[in-house]
Amino acid sequence: MKSVGAQLREARQARGWTPKAAAKATKIKEQQLLFIENEEYNKFAAPAYVRGFVRIYAKTLGLNEGKILLELDKVLAAEGDDVYLSSSPVQYLPGSERKTLSPRGLLFFFALAVLGAMVAIMGVHIYQVLPHHHVATAPAKPKNPADDVPVAPAVSSDALPVKKAVPVDDSSEPVAKAVAVAPAASDDTANAPVAKAVPVDPAAPAIPVATPVQAPEGTPATPAASDNLVVQASEDCWVRVSIIDKDKDQPRELFAGTMKAGDQKQFSGDKFQLKIAIPAAISVTFNGNVYHSDTRVPGDFSLPPQ
Repeated sequence: MKSVGAQLREARQARGWTPKAAAKATKIKEQQLLFIENEEYNKFAAPAYVRGFVRIYAKTLGLNEGKILLELDKVLAAEGDDVYLSSSPVQYLPGSERKTLSPRGLLFFFALAVLGAMVAIMGVHIYQVLPHHHVATAPAKPKNPADDVPVAPAVSSDALPVKKAVPVDDSSEPVAKAVAVAPAASDDTANAPVAKAVPVDPAAPAIPVATPVQAPEGTPATPAASDNLVVQASEDCWVRVSIIDKDKDQPRELFAGTMKAGDQKQFSGDKFQLKIAIPAAISVTFNGNVYHSDTRVPGDFSLPPQ
């Protein structure tokens, strides 16, 4: 009968492993594996180390580790190194045979499966029969783009600089100095007069309103073009343009969105409402009249001015 070391060596060689490869697979030093194959057990500190390494080596090589350890115990006992082995001998149980369920056991498990299915079906039926209370949820309110318009922070009136109003004519009502803005190039607006911004009464709501300059007497009115409302942006600004139809009181939205610097929008109609995030960034031409405001506070505008 071959020795333990010879059986391990032949099993390793049958796998085509070198001692180095076997050491990598078992996580045991290569020199210690060679000691085991050469049966130099006295190189180890105690028999317990030999048994542990042999168990791992045999299991890795696919050998019957119980049989190998029984033969190793005989060798160690013959050498007088059975001090740690005789006090607690190891008993190896034969391989357990695969057990199969008896017909009675199969019937028992089948009955349990049927019972579980019936309980599940009854639970679903009870859930469908019992009334359920559903909490009604209000539909989500559509988001209004105007809610995203940035609002300038409130500033104390004491901190605002006061600009001197420059009178335009001999009338008693002071008119704020208008900023001249070149209208869109067209035959209808080439000779259009420039509108003047009228200061808002402190008691009135804070809505900027622009009014056109009155043309001199005898000057013929400029005819309205097909697109009699032109909106032009000098910088990025959010704008909403709505038209008020003659037969309807509610305005109808024509455009709502951010106009980039240099963008121009044209519309046709008799009466409009505009909501502008930064009025100073928008120039409006309506029926040949140019409207502009220096304020940067969001506001609503009506055309023609009311």
